[in-house]
Amino acid sequence: MSTLFKAGIPIIRAMNSLALTTDNDYLKEILEHSIKQLEAGQPYLQAWQNTRKFFRRCFSVS
Repeated sequence: MSTLFKAGIPIIRAMNSLALTTDNDYLKEILEHSIKQLEAGQPYLQAWQNTRKFFRRCFSVS
């Protein structure tokens, strides 16, 4: 992601590229959710804060 930012790729385009190329369905779901939030006009930080439910499952220890 940082490589895409450094190359000047817009954030939504970079996130779309990652969502399309990842093999991780869970990450794809997170990215797609965040993209929708950004496209709806939410600030970047708020779009990622709304993914807490995804990251709780992702980082829970069994």
